[in-house]
Amino acid sequence: DMAAAAVDETEAAIRLGVTETYGHLVALASRRRALAAALATAQDDLTRARQRRDAGLVTEADVLSLAVHVSDLQQRAIQADGDLAIARAELNRQTGAPIDRAFEVAEPAPASLATSADADVARWLATSWLSPVIIFTAMPAC
Repeated sequence: DMAAAAVDETEAAIRLGVTETYGHLVALASRRRALAAALATAQDDLTRARQRRDAGLVTEADVLSLAVHVSDLQQRAIQADGDLAIARAELNRQTGAPIDRAFEVAEPAPASLATSADADVARWLATSWLSPVIIFTAMPAC
């Protein structure tokens, strides 16, 4: 029947949208973690460069160059935080949760990490396009 087909198509579109948004959110969270690590490394490099400058081993230009790099990474981290907040709000909207609901983003575990007792479930999660939706809805609120 046409009405049932339209409902099925709408439900599939909603599931696909939620899955795509969650995937985007996982990628953004990964990007933010990488930026945090890069920023920590750059700040350590800047500290060492300042010490070397004070010892006369590098120039002020070297220190300033690293300071600019740290500032660029800080700006990118701020932008990534904003992108994450927007993606979280969008996922909350799509799932009917309050827009400001906080939650942690978790990537699905590979099936190889599953115990023998839940190997079938892990195998299904690893191959199912619903996996991110199920993991998202099962996560407790922060």
